[in-house]
Amino acid sequence: MKRIILALVGVICVSSLYSQERFTIDDLLLYEVVDKNKVEITYTEESITEINIPTTVMNNGTTYSVSSIGDKAFYGCSKLLSVNIPNSIDSLKEGAFIECSNLSSITIANSVRYIGDYAFELCQNLTSIDIPNSVQYIGEYAFIHCRKLTSITIPNGIKHIKESTFESCNSLSTITIPSSISVICTTAFSECTSLTHVNIPNSVQDIEMGAFSYCSNLVEINIPNGIQTIEDFVFYECRSLTTITIPNSVTHIGRYAFEDCTNLTTITCLAKEPPTLKVDVFPLPNDITLLVPKGCKDKYINSDWNKYFNGRIKEME
Repeated sequence: MKRIILALVGVICVSSLYSQERFTIDDLLLYEVVDKNKVEITYTEESITEINIPTTVMNNGTTYSVSSIGDKAFYGCSKLLSVNIPNSIDSLKEGAFIECSNLSSITIANSVRYIGDYAFELCQNLTSIDIPNSVQYIGEYAFIHCRKLTSITIPNGIKHIKESTFESCNSLSTITIPSSISVICTTAFSECTSLTHVNIPNSVQDIEMGAFSYCSNLVEINIPNGIQTIEDFVFYECRSLTTITIPNSVTHIGRYAFEDCTNLTTITCLAKEPPTLKVDVFPLPNDITLLVPKGCKDKYINSDWNKYFNGRIKEME
């Protein structure tokens, strides 16, 4: 037992030694030793305009691999225009480039596996970013308020599009969602007002609250068969939607899910049993026609659906 305690004390002491060792290069970047031969960038001089992050640095005769960009390392570097992230880096931590308001170009090496929460928040001049397939995780708010981001391809290894990842990316017109995605989280694409078409793969089992709310130019979106609940506010104020098909897997639709979708003309619901509805699911008053499976019209007339579509419920041919 004594040996175990001594060994643990030794590990703690070594870890503390690493975490306290810091040094600067050219008075621009502050590095912190995080492992025997690895360092993390923890601070950047705000006046920096461009940088090629090195793969290795030397301090006091020791060569270190630059392995990560730490929390808020480039925070508020408003003059930064471009960044090249080398293949020694495996993670961009929380807020790594937050408020780099003039950052327009960034190259991410295919060694990066982790992009943390709000990593690029308020990078308002970032127009495009190539995320390599090595990335396995993108955190909440990672690209929120990147108002000039026009297109993005989500890597195949990502399983969840996290909360507000692309919220208020007003110029985002093209998004590629891979078949690895199973969940689109709360407000993931809210206020993406340039999105017109979204193809959601059948791998997606859950689209959370407000995921596409306020996407005012969205004219076409598919709800995958496998979704059981259309959550609250999912398509709230998607005013350019004219038609929507609800798959037969849906059993419940949340409040305000299609509220203020004022240009809807036709809703096709493939469920033979009317999904349960919360309040104010569809806009009222409306002239929307509801199409339901053959032989199911009476079930819908005798359900909560009838208050939205009274006299406009028809069976599909």
